[in-house]
Amino acid sequence: MTTGTHIVVGALGYAILASLRGWGMEVGEIVFAVLGSIAPDADMPTSVTGRVLGPVSRWLYRRVGHRTLTHSIWGIGVGVVLWVAFGSIGRALLVGWVSHLLVDSLNVQGVRFLWPSRVIFRFFRNPRYTLEVGRRGEYIFLVFVALALSLYWPVGRVGFKRMMHRAMKDVASAVMDYQDTGEKRETFLRVEEGTEVATGLPVVGRFRVVAALTPNELLVEADEERLWVVGEGQEVHVYPRRCFLEVGRPQRVEVGEFDLAGRTFRELREHLEGRRAYAIGAVEFARAFVHLPRGDRYETVVAAGNQIHLKHARWRDLEGFADEPIVRGRVRVKWVSVVGEESENARVDAGGTEEERRWGRAGRVRVVELNVRIGELRVREGDWVERGQLIAVREEKVRELEGLEAEARWRRERLREQLRALDVEEQQLRAGALDVSEEGSVEGARWRWEQAEAEYKRKVQLHREGIVSDQEVERARAMAEARRARYEELRGVREKRLRALDARRREIELAARAAEEEERRRRERLVRERDVRSPYSGEIIAIEPMGEGKVRVVVRERGGTNFTDSDLTDSTGLTNSYALRVENPRVIDGDTVEVRIGGKVERVRLIGVDAPEIGQGEWGERARAALERMVKGKVVRVEFDVQERDRYGRVLGYVWVDGEMANEQLLREGMAFLYTVPPNVRYVERFRRAQEEARRARRGIWGARVEHPAEWRRRRE
Repeated sequence: MTTGTHIVVGALGYAILASLRGWGMEVGEIVFAVLGSIAPDADMPTSVTGRVLGPVSRWLYRRVGHRTLTHSIWGIGVGVVLWVAFGSIGRALLVGWVSHLLVDSLNVQGVRFLWPSRVIFRFFRNPRYTLEVGRRGEYIFLVFVALALSLYWPVGRVGFKRMMHRAMKDVASAVMDYQDTGEKRETFLRVEEGTEVATGLPVVGRFRVVAALTPNELLVEADEERLWVVGEGQEVHVYPRRCFLEVGRPQRVEVGEFDLAGRTFRELREHLEGRRAYAIGAVEFARAFVHLPRGDRYETVVAAGNQIHLKHARWRDLEGFADEPIVRGRVRVKWVSVVGEESENARVDAGGTEEERRWGRAGRVRVVELNVRIGELRVREGDWVERGQLIAVREEKVRELEGLEAEARWRRERLREQLRALDVEEQQLRAGALDVSEEGSVEGARWRWEQAEAEYKRKVQLHREGIVSDQEVERARAMAEARRARYEELRGVREKRLRALDARRREIELAARAAEEEERRRRERLVRERDVRSPYSGEIIAIEPMGEGKVRVVVRERGGTNFTDSDLTDSTGLTNSYALRVENPRVIDGDTVEVRIGGKVERVRLIGVDAPEIGQGEWGERARAALERMVKGKVVRVEFDVQERDRYGRVLGYVWVDGEMANEQLLREGMAFLYTVPPNVRYVERFRRAQEEARRARRGIWGARVEHPAEWRRRRE
């Protein structure tokens, strides 16, 4: 076939496939489809392609002849390789190449698809329907193909599906077209006939599409101030009778995420103002806001108490809240720019970028939710507090302390009375004035023995004088010995009662000491619960009652950490915590590691666990080995809770290794006991589940008789 026929058929074939498959119809793709439609004639020196290639074409013609190698599956294979290598351009080249072979199959000579096989393929087996090169039949075919191309070209440019949607001109079709296009190109909604719901005025125009909200609603830019919802729902601003989607230039979409805890919206100004930028997310302020909706536009800012929800908000929507301190929240910013234009948008991710390091931690806002009534507070808004300063006193705990003191006074008075009674009884027993049996006291028995002994001596003297008989002397001696034995017996009873009194005294004293210890613990607990102290240093910027005996206190920090900004690698503003990253910690025992922070060696005590001590023998060593296996030679992340140090000066933290928490893993393996000390209770439920799992499976310490470390330490004190 002639070159013109191949070009027109190649262009028509690519237009048809592009409309059906949704391919692009750019100039470059059309050019390569045309080149592909004439490329197989490279083996014919007299063709346009052959004249361009010159010696290469003549060499191919001499070696293999015309309609052989380039008109076979080998040539198609080359086109497939180009498609894989060059994408859409190679695909267009392949479509043109295949169209050339199909057109040549309409010719009498046909094509040898399976070359070097001599089998010839023709589209029509009957020679009457074949076309001859340069004859009338080919020109008639060319005219029909050119006419079809001219009629189908607009469909190929827009796409068959989109052309059908343009014919329907409904908003559901426009939404489907937008979803097919995505955000790779600019999209505009052309409204040919519509009505503004609020005013009833007609709406006609071309509006940039921001997002698809539902299958029947599009969010568009009405003007520089407003966004509209165009569609058929209940909350729409424009009802379109006839509309369709138009596609513009390629565009680039960049997304960044900002942690706004302790900051203000003004710090986002440079990222939003003067650009096509939209903010999406939710933040919580220190105080509540009332934001009245406006019916003539889409509400990009929705207020619910002290929370603000952003839905494609622009900078002008946030100016009213620009200087309000944000307690917590993360916001995603989407920047949209045309490909080829200079983009100044800095990508921000959650892993500690230069942008987040520039923001730093100064002035972070902290929220403290207290189970106290507003009248129990000892501070007011605007007061400056230091970390550990008393900010509230719970009156209920004050009354409990007063009751505890009264109970302690009664117990001490009763103890004194009991000890006084024991002392009196002991004195009487030792003096012999107290009866120790039914026969009287020890002193009475002693007196009777002495009287019997004196009577015996008198009888002996009278017996020597011959006044009394031997029988009377013997009776006197027996009486004296009996009285002496009774005296010794009563003395033994007295000593036994004295020992019983001593035992009773020791028992009372031990019970008193146990009661005093319990009273001391209760007093300390009540004092801790009574006194509410600030965990942060800074200015109190808001105090809000929350109902049900709760108060929210918002503090703007002025520092308050012992670690430098260079140590900080992660921020979790939604939980009011931060973390640091350290390498190769040294394990001290089953719940303590030693790390280097800011050039200083610190000991980190794992929160929520109490592992057997090294001095407890085998299980202390096994717990240490388990923790060492988890962290040795690795980079770990130490996450902090409300209280950063214990009374011994150790850092308190959750140790994360490869996405797993070592604290929780120790409990799950049965290498530690759960040990909870408020206020560091962020993961206490996870810890309880891990310990219960180990206990049921009888892992580690739960399968052996291991003394609790707290009891072991108490015995050694």
